[in-house]
Amino acid sequence: MKNRLFLCLNMIPLLFASTALTSCNNNANKVYVANNIDWFIKSNDEKTETFFPTSLTGDQIQMMIESKQDFVVYFHSKDCLNCQKVDGFFDSFLAEHPFQIYSFSAQSSDIIYISELYPTFFDVTPKIMFFKNGENVLTLSSSRYSSYRSFESALLEFCLKSKIYSAYKLESTINFLEKCNQFLIYFKDQEKIIEENYWPYYEYFRQDVFPIISTSNVPSLVFSHSLISSDIKDYLYAKYDLDYDIKTWAVYVDKDQQKTTRYNYQVDSDKQLFDEMLATNFVSH
Repeated sequence: MKNRLFLCLNMIPLLFASTALTSCNNNANKVYVANNIDWFIKSNDEKTETFFPTSLTGDQIQMMIESKQDFVVYFHSKDCLNCQKVDGFFDSFLAEHPFQIYSFSAQSSDIIYISELYPTFFDVTPKIMFFKNGENVLTLSSSRYSSYRSFESALLEFCLKSKIYSAYKLESTINFLEKCNQFLIYFKDQEKIIEENYWPYYEYFRQDVFPIISTSNVPSLVFSHSLISSDIKDYLYAKYDLDYDIKTWAVYVDKDQQKTTRYNYQVDSDKQLFDEMLATNFVSH
């Protein structure tokens, strides 16, 4: 399985090279979508594996919009006949393409308040929305759901090639760290940012870090505290000897040079080291 992960990670540039963006000229609206490294951990019998967009709660959606993230969300309902067809499209699409795509169900207990917050977003199903900087820049028209080919083309057209990854399984996280010789881990505590309205924390990532790592040849594993399991948190905090009181941090590792650079928002001197590390080691495509 580890060998398979290594091969898949190295095949990513080839995969995306064959799906280069050509038909959309509005590059300003492109959405940087993270690659889901859980995608590489499949069962031996792939025909029994089910792929579906990662489910979000209403609070998580609100947090992602307010913290101005790039993401794709699929709004669906179990009672919607068209959704049943699109659900099948997603199973096929995510089995072939490692994009991190999210979902929100009309049957969620959060549906009332999230629909009141964003009445134009969560109104009908099925609906696939692309958010850039927290703004809904594209919603797929119903004609895109007419066939799998049209559906696949639409999603590939709007998802940019990126070396940013996300994970929800500890097994995937460990495999990623073992197979990569050079990488960045970035941990965001978005709940604290939004509750305290302390935007400089996130703005540094959004304005300084994200533009660099989204176009870099160095892979980055970006986590949000609210979206991952406790076993991943425990593993990473123990592995890099971090204090649990530190909620937003980064670790850059270069195994070949036996070099590690840590950064957290509670130690100002670390920021200069982290900025120097980004400028030195992260090269754009």
